[in-house]
Amino acid sequence: MSSEFLKWDSLVLELKARIGNEFPQHQEFLSDSTFRRYIVSRQGDVNKAEKALRETLAWRSEYKPERWTHDVLAEPLRAGKLYVHGHDREGRPVLLMKKRTDG
Repeated sequence: MSSEFLKWDSLVLELKARIGNEFPQHQEFLSDSTFRRYIVSRQGDVNKAEKALRETLAWRSEYKPERWTHDVLAEPLRAGKLYVHGHDREGRPVLLMKKRTDG
């Protein structure tokens, strides 16, 4: 294994330790790839990754996207507040929601 991979791996472990079991309702979301995605997107800065991930978890706690159904999303889609922005690697739609200040 390369030292670069081990570096990222240790940063992922550090972030996982900081989050711990604080969000049991989000364990399915908190996969190794989620932790890695936050570490990589913050260029290895664990403090920034932790802040961003905690903000995401707070948002997920408030809005509960895992419970969204077509019925819930139909009106924002029609109103142009939510739109499909392509698909992920597994063919699932990627949805983007405009912020209230976006108009």
